[in-house]
Amino acid sequence: MQATKAFHSQLHGVGRVATCLALALLILAHGRGARADGDAAAPSASTTPSVTISDAWARATPPGAKMGAIYMTLESAAGDRLLRASVPKSVSTETQIHEIVTAPGENGAEGKMSMQQIPSLELPPGQPVELKPGSYHLMLIHLKRGLAEGDKVTVKLHFEKAGTRTVTAEVRAL
Repeated sequence: MQATKAFHSQLHGVGRVATCLALALLILAHGRGARADGDAAAPSASTTPSVTISDAWARATPPGAKMGAIYMTLESAAGDRLLRASVPKSVSTETQIHEIVTAPGENGAEGKMSMQQIPSLELPPGQPVELKPGSYHLMLIHLKRGLAEGDKVTVKLHFEKAGTRTVTAEVRAL
């Protein structure tokens, strides 16, 4: 009888140790993103790369304008790339990422400025990238209607790592 009690006591102690070990392994596996099948799980929301989007706005357009522009500041702690952007087809048929470039002038003078489409926009780690007049911007091609002060435009931004994010740009005066 006493041997049986001692055996059960030892068994109970082993059970506690095994339970603690199993719990510790579960916590470690969850922290590393492991799944029961041994494959790495997709990163959780807290580890998913993110982009901070601030001060999104669009410039009001003059009557009859067929193009418009949207500006904002983007920042990614880990670095990312803006691959494309879109607005509802009721606003514009196409949205492009653009930059303003200045061609060198003669004798060191500032040359002619021009706008060109770029395939993507690099977001260096921890450095804000401003989309602003005279620099990077989102170009709205073939506007369906003019942009009036106070209007709001929904913009979908597609990032390489952070996925798709939606922001609302308020239209400001010319």
